[in-house]
Amino acid sequence: MLNEPIYIPEHQAALSVVGETKKEITRTIKDQRGQSKEYWAWGDGNDRPQEIIEAIEKNLLLPRVIEFKRDILMSGGLVYGRVITEKGRELLEPIQENEIDDWLAESGAESYIEEATEDLFTFGNIFPELNLNMRREIAQIQELDASECRLEKQKLDGRNKAAIQNVYVSANWDQATQNDLAIVDAIDPFINPGAQIKNGRKYKYVLPIRTLSRGKKYYQRSPVESLMDSGWLDVANSIPKWKKAVMDNQLTIKWHIQINEAWLRWKYSDWDSVDDEERTKRKKDLAEKFMKVMKGSDQAGGAHLSTFKQENGQEIIGWKIEPIKHDKFGDKTYIEDATASDAHIMYSQGVDPALMGIVASSGMSAGSGSDKRMALNQLILMMRPAQRKILMPLNLKSKLDGWAQKYAKDGRFAFQFMNFHIATLDQVNSQNNNPTE
Repeated sequence: MLNEPIYIPEHQAALSVVGETKKEITRTIKDQRGQSKEYWAWGDGNDRPQEIIEAIEKNLLLPRVIEFKRDILMSGGLVYGRVITEKGRELLEPIQENEIDDWLAESGAESYIEEATEDLFTFGNIFPELNLNMRREIAQIQELDASECRLEKQKLDGRNKAAIQNVYVSANWDQATQNDLAIVDAIDPFINPGAQIKNGRKYKYVLPIRTLSRGKKYYQRSPVESLMDSGWLDVANSIPKWKKAVMDNQLTIKWHIQINEAWLRWKYSDWDSVDDEERTKRKKDLAEKFMKVMKGSDQAGGAHLSTFKQENGQEIIGWKIEPIKHDKFGDKTYIEDATASDAHIMYSQGVDPALMGIVASSGMSAGSGSDKRMALNQLILMMRPAQRKILMPLNLKSKLDGWAQKYAKDGRFAFQFMNFHIATLDQVNSQNNNPTE
């Protein structure tokens, strides 16, 4: 914007005040047809989180993979300090301050980190609730259960056009009416959230943290959803049922006992004159007596006496006992399918199967020590984006309270997770000789 110039005769000069029109960022609005409520439904029936929970609880491996990722992300522990640049690399120089330690202990930060990490790896979205004190400082942080949160629909017009201004929270979305419904003001995590808190009037906010991509405006898609939709989770969950059905219905007869009819005529002189019912009864009696002799640990090492004779040069057997083999029935059924589905579960969650001992279906090993070390180090490196999301409320707190100016001198201040990498012995020796590297 250009104002009318002012002429100053004594200096033979003209003065103009030049201003710059504020640029509004580009924000689009998702078509809201089909969304009858004030909030945006999560899934077609607003029950996508519950579907995710049920899918996870039905599977043996998936909950453990999520716990494994959570433990890897948090295992090094939380640290904070000055961010410095050394040899072109950004490093964190840890510090320890009573003010910060006290806030971490009193704010519920540890519980928030654990619960938010679980929600992020399960639902792909986290909903930290920030409670402020009278000085508008963040006094407490808690993670709202992501499955209980729904985002308000974007504003269609006005000063807050395209904004999501509230989060709806309830544990009873499966009911027609939510008697416990709470509506909490939302902070836009993409546009200077610190200024929104300073200029706001409320003392409780939710900071919906998610990545908006692939046409998603409200809820980020979780890797668990991709696994569910792929069909591999259904295969994995069906295998134990198939296996159990095979075990329940498989043939349990182990021996085939054959008795020569001539032996029966020798044993029973009236064999040819009795009826079929009597013959069947006599066969069952013989079988029971035979099994009584052969079964049980007290008969271990016993012997069965049979008879045979030669007739016209041919051996006539009195009793013949043959074992029934089940080489292709039972023990190895569905093993390859189970291994393949387990591997797809791991891949979908970004975890190398070797880290959890999943053996390749080709019969190869589950990975050497070197392979596992490299896979774990890579997984730890890939955790950095998730760590930044989890720590966003804590770093927001440090900015609002001026901890960078107070404790980091002219540098930057940040919360981070300490990430431990597995090193070989020669790498450890090298680092001991060059501690700055």
